[in-house]
Amino acid sequence: MDIFICNKCFATLNRGQKPFYLTQCGHIYCYGCVQQAKKQCPQCQQVDIFALELQEPTISKVENFFTPLTESLETLNKVCGFQNSQMQITMQRFHEIDKKYEALKSHYYNLTQHMKVIRDKYTKLKMENSEQKKKLIELQSRSINSLSDASTPIKSVNQRIPKIRNLTNSSRLSYGTNILDHSFSVGRGRGMLEGFRIPKPHSIRLMRSRETSDTNSTYTFRP
Repeated sequence: MDIFICNKCFATLNRGQKPFYLTQCGHIYCYGCVQQAKKQCPQCQQVDIFALELQEPTISKVENFFTPLTESLETLNKVCGFQNSQMQITMQRFHEIDKKYEALKSHYYNLTQHMKVIRDKYTKLKMENSEQKKKLIELQSRSINSLSDASTPIKSVNQRIPKIRNLTNSSRLSYGTNILDHSFSVGRGRGMLEGFRIPKPHSIRLMRSRETSDTNSTYTFRP
């Protein structure tokens, strides 16, 4: 630290009044000049400045200002190499991440296109399904109608048969027929059997009135 001088009286470290001081504005003054420099720096005219005493061992922050230039350059070279190596590692990692990002981006694009195709197929199948459901409903309704139409005649016939049987039985019980003569009218009897006609009350009365007078009658109605 013997390479600097007082910036006011220009006294060296060996000749000037010790200790020397370093101001916050970056100037060095000896003990005799520092009091005046604190009020106003003779070099930069800055007022009310702070001064730090230079003594062994010096503060690390101040020591860097007094390090020989060659050592500073060596240190700076090491710092520069270290920072460059770290920068290369960082850039390498960045390129790896960028490659992964591009791969994921391409994969995402392919998935998007595939999903679009699947979505179109889903929409098409959904429409076809709705159409098939409509057709199925129509076929079911037609089959139900056809079954109902086919069962209606059977039901009507089945309903008519008991009625006919009841009518014939009641006619036999109520009015009973007694075939005494084989010379009755065949056509008339056939028509009555085919039609299952039941005599009405007023016709029965007429037939009763004719029973005594008509000796050729083939049917006798009992009360």
